Amino acid sequence: MMNGKVAEIFHSIQGEGLYQGAGQVFIRLYGCNLHCAFCDTPLGEFREMSADELCAELEKYPRQLPLSLTGGEPLLQAEFAAEVLRLVKHTGRQVHLETNGTLPDEFALVEKYVDFVAMDFKLPSSARCGTLWERHRDFLDKAKAKPMCVKTVIGPRTRFRDVARAVELIRAAQEKIPLILQPQHPYEERLESRLFRWAAACESRGVETRIIGQLHAQLGIR
Repeated sequence: MMNGKVAEIFHSIQGEGLYQGAGQVFIRLYGCNLHCAFCDTPLGEFREMSADELCAELEKYPRQLPLSLTGGEPLLQAEFAAEVLRLVKHTGRQVHLETNGTLPDEFALVEKYVDFVAMDFKLPSSARCGTLWERHRDFLDKAKAKPMCVKTVIGPRTRFRDVARAVELIRAAQEKIPLILQPQHPYEERLESRLFRWAAACESRGVETRIIGQLHAQLGIR
C-alpha cells in the first residue's frame, strides 16, 4: 500500500462553482503541475499518509458530507487518490473532484469513484502558464460522461478570445456542461461590466454560463 502526500484535511463550505455554500470535507493533496499567476493556495508542507490512515481521519466527519478531493492538483497522485476513493465509496460518501483539467490519463484511474467533476480552464491570458487547449480538450473528452462544470478565472488580464475558445471546446464535448466565469478576487468590482457582457456572449454561443465568485475568499475562510 502506497503513501500519499496530504497537505490538509478539513471541513468547510464549498467556496466555488455549482455547490457553493454546501458543506464538504476537503482533502487537499500536495503538489501541482502548473504555476498559475493567480494561485491562491501555495502549498509548503505535507504529511505522508496511507489510504487507510486518511480514511480513518475522514471518519471524524459525518458521512453525509461529500468529499472534495482538491489540491494543488490531486491527479498528480492519481494512484494514491484511486486507493483512497475506493475505500471512501464503500462508506457511501459522495466524491467531488476539483482539477485543473490537464491530466486526462490520470483521470481515468479515478473516474469510476467520482460523482462530480469541477474542472478549471487555465486561460493563457489570465493563468499565464502556457497554452493548454489540447490537454483541456482531451480531459473534457474523458470526463464529459460525468456530471461536471467548467470554471475559469476572469482577471484584469483575461481576453475574451480565450473565453470564446473555451466555449468552443465545451460545445464540441458536451453542450450541457455549464461554464462558470469566476471573477478573480479581489478584483470583482472592477470586472463587473466585462463579466456581464462576456456571460451574455457565451450564452449566445449555446453554453449555459454563470458568474460565481469565491465565497470562501469573501467570507475570509478556507
